[in-house]
Amino acid sequence: MNDTCSIKILKLFYLATMILCTLVDGYIYDSNRLIFYNENLDPSDIEKIDKYINENSDSEKLKNKIEAHNADSVDVNLIGLSRVGICLTNGCNLRCNYCGDNASDENTASLELDDILFFVTDVMKRWKIRKLTTKKEDPLDIYFTGGGEPSYKWELFEQTVLMVKRKCDENHIPLSLGITTNGMLTEYQRDFIAEHFNKIMLSFDGLPKIQNKNRHSKLYPDTSSVAEHTIESLVRKKVQFTIRTTIWQDDFCYMKNMAEYIFDKFGESSFEWSILPVIPMGRALKRVRRDHEILKEGNFLEYYLDTLEYVKNTYGSRNISTPIFPNSLTSIYCGALAYNCSCPWLLPNKTIVTCLEACNSKTVIGRIEDNKIKYFDKCCDKLLKIYQEKFTECQNCIAYRFCRGGCPAKHLICQEEESEMSDWECSMIQKYWTYIFSKILTGETCFGWKTKRVDIDEIKRYNVLELDRVDGNIR
Repeated sequence: MNDTCSIKILKLFYLATMILCTLVDGYIYDSNRLIFYNENLDPSDIEKIDKYINENSDSEKLKNKIEAHNADSVDVNLIGLSRVGICLTNGCNLRCNYCGDNASDENTASLELDDILFFVTDVMKRWKIRKLTTKKEDPLDIYFTGGGEPSYKWELFEQTVLMVKRKCDENHIPLSLGITTNGMLTEYQRDFIAEHFNKIMLSFDGLPKIQNKNRHSKLYPDTSSVAEHTIESLVRKKVQFTIRTTIWQDDFCYMKNMAEYIFDKFGESSFEWSILPVIPMGRALKRVRRDHEILKEGNFLEYYLDTLEYVKNTYGSRNISTPIFPNSLTSIYCGALAYNCSCPWLLPNKTIVTCLEACNSKTVIGRIEDNKIKYFDKCCDKLLKIYQEKFTECQNCIAYRFCRGGCPAKHLICQEEESEMSDWECSMIQKYWTYIFSKILTGETCFGWKTKRVDIDEIKRYNVLELDRVDGNIR
């Protein structure tokens, strides 16, 4: 065996013993330390780099912290809170063909005003504890969304909003209200929401033909026109809001047409356009089971990038985003794990859960009982169990430091339904970060990321690059 072959074998063996390393355009990407170095370096050179670059990752500590919890019996610890969610009702005036909760107006489950009062009063106490222990005085963030349309039972909705604002005013607690709505509103209702809510997300599927195909109603033959009237009302009032377009994979090809329609019709107001591929849950499952091979062919990244470029060239700067691509380093994917829950949700059946997206496997951490809020000491957390599995399974993925294995609720749903669409989403996220790295390794800036040379004298000659943010705030 010649020396060159021996070096190659030694190098492969060395890299095989290192976790979190990926080959990208001639560079080895070490996501544990967020660095890139040339793939042709000898093992001895790599050892020198290791010597002079300290670990800047807490990956192993985080893994140990996650694995330290028994998912079948997790301690519930909610001392201080600044964010909560309220799902007023499972009722809805639409029958969206991808609704995650199969919401309908026949589903009569809903909270009562006293339930919400008990919940909010408890939350305000926990907000004050957080203020005392952390010295932070962030607004109490209360969000209305969930299994149905928050405004569906309008009297309950209106009374709730006014009651919450009054209680926070009496207790000198700053408040921020948010809502996701389908926009099937009267002019009075639009005015009320515009006046009282700081964050508004309005569901509209980009084009009338697609909106009306996806979002049906006995009350509204043309749901598109009603949603558009709501958008126009918010634009006139100069309210900042988000248009959320949920899109089936075989409609990705209409993304540029959607952009044209939205930006031509609603002008240059300060709204954000957020694009979300359909999640395989609820009503969407019937079609996903039938057509998953066809749906998996949809390349969201390709159409998304093409649309961004088109909008930039046609309309200039516009605020377009997608929740499918995480764009910052992530310690824990979300606060939906019971031991670390940062946003509990009150549901219409009076239970308190960690996550709305988990469908039939929600992690219940408490409930309203005998006119009191009762949080459990322990609970079973299937989401944590999935998260623990993903820590091992996904640690060598190029996107690992950004998605940490992805949404555990989605993985759980796909496991239960034997759906392959979870793999589709993972492949899109991997393509996204491969695209970013390919750009920044040529010296470009891409989606707020760039590289900078590691300025350590002993290893300067190896041209080691580290991942960096344009704003300098990488964490």
